[in-house]
Amino acid sequence: SSNATGKCIGGGLFAKYDLYKDESIGQKTYLELVLRAGQITNGFEGTINNAEVKYKDSKSIYEGFEFGIGNKHKISKDIGLEENLRYMLTCGNKKDQELIKNRTIEFDNVMSNKLRIGVKGTYTGIEILKPYLRLCCEQEFDGKVTAAIQDGADKLSGISSSNAKGPTLIAELGASAKVWKLDVDLSGQGYMGKRNGFAGALKIKYTF
Repeated sequence: SSNATGKCIGGGLFAKYDLYKDESIGQKTYLELVLRAGQITNGFEGTINNAEVKYKDSKSIYEGFEFGIGNKHKISKDIGLEENLRYMLTCGNKKDQELIKNRTIEFDNVMSNKLRIGVKGTYTGIEILKPYLRLCCEQEFDGKVTAAIQDGADKLSGISSSNAKGPTLIAELGASAKVWKLDVDLSGQGYMGKRNGFAGALKIKYTF
């Protein structure tokens, strides 16, 4: 059996530019750019290639960017629709982690290279609360993780790599609200395909 843990902390810059905007019909076409960087802390305890492996607080740096284009418009008085196409690139730096018994595990650079296309429907008939439903299809073109173990001065022994390459369908249900100068967004996501599982998110944005 094995046990893996991890946490992530980081930040980023977000820019948005309106290519076209017509408030009278509720239509907007826009470009988005996101730059982000941060630190990932991992831990692992288990057996790899018949070798006992245990480490914690292994830190590595990641950086990435996203570029997207989207279009928002109304299909009725209270229902808005938004189509979005986004490209995302993230790189995790190479990391060597010292283990017990004079062993070292060497992680190669991790690259995530994916394209996401999605559509989001929003109900605006409620003044304060705006529920929404988003459906996306995401294609990962890379996402391979490779590593090796070195016993002292002995030759590196490879570890079977994991690969996130492939398509994933994402469904998200959530609601956003305006509270004073805060934009609050609460949502839940379900993943099916190359990635499977559930996740939740709470986002709070302050506008000044």
